[in-house]
Amino acid sequence: MPSSRPASEQAPDSGDAEYPHGTHPGLVPGVAVDEQRVRYRTDKITFGVAGGLIVAFILWGALSTESLTTASMSALSFTVTYGGWIFTALAAVVLLFLLFIGFSRFGRIPLGKDGEAPAYSMRSWIAMLFAAGMGVGLIFFGAYEPVTYYMTPPPGRAEPESLQAMHSAMAQTIFHWGLQAWAIYAMVGAAMGYAAYRRGRPLLISAIFGQSAPGSVWGRLIDAFAVIGILFATAASLGLGTLQIGRGVEVVAGIGPVSNAALIGIIAVLTACFLISAVSGIAKGIRVLSNVNMVLAAAVAFFLFVVGPTVFLLNFIPSVVATYFGEMFDML
Repeated sequence: MPSSRPASEQAPDSGDAEYPHGTHPGLVPGVAVDEQRVRYRTDKITFGVAGGLIVAFILWGALSTESLTTASMSALSFTVTYGGWIFTALAAVVLLFLLFIGFSRFGRIPLGKDGEAPAYSMRSWIAMLFAAGMGVGLIFFGAYEPVTYYMTPPPGRAEPESLQAMHSAMAQTIFHWGLQAWAIYAMVGAAMGYAAYRRGRPLLISAIFGQSAPGSVWGRLIDAFAVIGILFATAASLGLGTLQIGRGVEVVAGIGPVSNAALIGIIAVLTACFLISAVSGIAKGIRVLSNVNMVLAAAVAFFLFVVGPTVFLLNFIPSVVATYFGEMFDML
């Protein structure tokens, strides 16, 4: 995990200074992180804590799968039962907060220096958001969720497998993958972009909380949990993609269930593609793959729209959007 040098060796954070005429620090021209004279290195403490916890979890799963399954299910049940309200509140509060930021004077703050041109086109940026931000999750749950909610709607929403359940199921799926989800992504992304490319802080989650946070005890703890969270989220997406590809091979090839060896082979290929794109950098590998992905997705969507129930889709899509806004408070 990279970390910056101590705060005393870095350029001072202009965001912590006082400015005349009541000027907000966010409106003061910034300095990008790549213009700072900061050498980055692996923080041994952060790396050791995160790596140790990850290895311990893997060993737990390998040596005692049943106990890990039981503990995981108990933790999930506890979180949903007693912490579900937190996710519900976040979905509403964060969206309202970002709408306020966007339409206020703070919405004019560029996530970079004043007058600096965007590094990527709008098309490539949106493609990378979908491909790298949602990826396999959207492909998997984009089909799984509406079918599930159609067959087993939430209590009191609609009769199973009815016309109302069909609209409600799609509205619920849009709720999970639409404005509320993107608001949570955008809050973290905007905070990171502001800290790094407006204030010149290191590209660490802890740097959001100030120039002196990286390297501190609580800052290292934040970064360690960020590494663990990102790793397990990536592993979950990789696992879903592997199962989906494996099932696709079974259907297309007309064979029986694929073996574990075949699934491991799929994981190896996906991992290799991920590493090649990551090492190639955003400008090359990730951007190119994302653009190709969006072109293929658009082609598939157009094909389904033309050869599928076109008139039904033309009627269904706007009615689902209306259902989404009409049932938003119920879904919250």
